[in-house]
Order: sequence, then structure tokens, then C-alpha cells
Amino acid sequence: MAQCKELVKSTTSRVIYVSCNPQTFMRDARVLTAGGYKIQQLIPVDQFVGSDHWELFAVFEK
Repeated sequence: MAQCKELVKSTTSRVIYVSCNPQTFMRDARVLTAGGYKIQQLIPVDQFVGSDHWELFAVFEK
């Protein structure tokens, strides 16, 4: 979360976010979107077939 708060203060226009935890993804996505970023793309990846674990790949842009 701390890094997302710093990104919001920066001039970075695009953030590529990879997460293996949906709860922390949502927490950080709230920080980024409140700071002016919009989710341009969100891709769930079933990297571990047979499990209920998913990776999330997202692109945020200002």
C-alpha cells in the first residue's frame, strides 16, 4: 500500500500491477483509483490449474 501511495504522488502515468492476493489487490486498487488512476485492463490468470488460486494482472493509467 505504501508504494501505491507514492505512485499516486508521482508523475508516473502507467502502472503494471501483478498480484497473487485478491484482497491486497483490491486495497491497492482503491488507493490507485482514488489517486486518479483508472483500470485499463484486468486479466485473471489461472496459473495453477486444479487449484482455486488466481494471479491478477492489471494496467492502471492516469
